[in-house]
Amino acid sequence: MHFFTRRRLGNWWLLACFSMLFSTCVDPVTPEYNNLTGLLFVDAYCLSDIGTSYVKLQSSELVSNRYVTAPVSGAVIKVIDQTGNTTIPFTESDPGEYVCPADFAGEPGHTFQLSILLPDGREFLSESEAMPQAAPVTEVTAD
Repeated sequence: MHFFTRRRLGNWWLLACFSMLFSTCVDPVTPEYNNLTGLLFVDAYCLSDIGTSYVKLQSSELVSNRYVTAPVSGAVIKVIDQTGNTTIPFTESDPGEYVCPADFAGEPGHTFQLSILLPDGREFLSESEAMPQAAPVTEVTAD
């Protein structure tokens, strides 16, 4: 007669698993936060439609232990067309929102760079990006 029959062994195994599950210790860990403020968020589009390119600038702030973003006003924003050797100044339309001149449109095949000068003197220059050609529409269907 065996003490550990298949059924008893299964019960012991189940009991051992539950014991380990409920008897493990967990040491509480207090998270350490690196509360960075003043991070700059840039949302910019150079589009091929006339007057539609824009730049939105926001900065991170810590308010009541929560991160929020606030518009960055007073920046000098320019798009540099390296192919045509021209500089397009953007104007602030709303706090933190900058728009291109009404007659500006990005040209596919041209290479552009974004220049940002913040009121505190920090300056940012993006890498050059070539505007791709528009993808041709080969078929339109309706259901």
